[in-house]
Amino acid sequence: MAFGSFNSSGIQAPMAEVNTTSLIDVTTMLMIIFIVYEQAVF
Repeated sequence: MAFGSFNSSGIQAPMAEVNTTSLIDVTTMLMIIFIVYEQAVF
């Protein structure tokens, strides 16, 4: 987990870190499958 803060105080607060690489990979694969399916059906 990444720690950081947006304020200048000395307290370290956990900062949300979203991993979007897997989301992009899944979206790309679904798009490719959909395009291939559309070409095969029509």
